[in-house]
Amino acid sequence: MRGLRCPILNAVFTRHMPYYIRTGQRFSAIITGTLQSVFITSDNDMYQHMNNAIYNFLYDSVINSYLFEFCGLKPDSSPQYGMVVHSHNDYFASISFPATAELGLRVNKMGNSSVTYEIALFEKGVEQVKSVGEFIQVWVDRDTGRPSVHGIRQHVRNGLQRIMVDTHLSKL
Repeated sequence: MRGLRCPILNAVFTRHMPYYIRTGQRFSAIITGTLQSVFITSDNDMYQHMNNAIYNFLYDSVINSYLFEFCGLKPDSSPQYGMVVHSHNDYFASISFPATAELGLRVNKMGNSSVTYEIALFEKGVEQVKSVGEFIQVWVDRDTGRPSVHGIRQHVRNGLQRIMVDTHLSKL
């Protein structure tokens, strides 16, 4: 598979930019994207680490960028959208200004109306993972705000299946 270019994040999603989330070591055959922007000073907290809220911002950004670019999601008009119902983050090491982050994204599980994403954050040029997050979205109908009785639309499901991994690879 060639890289899937995502102009929103200036990222390329490719199966050849590797990571293995739970051990913190990189390996091949997982989808990832690289966030090319450098953090700004205000992204650091008073301990000179990246503020916790910035991790969630980056996770949400890489998920939504993928959905916009490769699943056809239009945030203001799509008949369905993913509502985050659960999120958590495990921190292993700090990252701070002026580092550049590399974010890995994959789908670990997809149900009729829910998707579980796993996101890894690395510092560019550093092999060890800095943090791992999990987001669960329930896809709801725009008109009702309730889970769709018909499940996730097929074109969205098709895009998400491109980054879905075998369950034995997931460590969450």
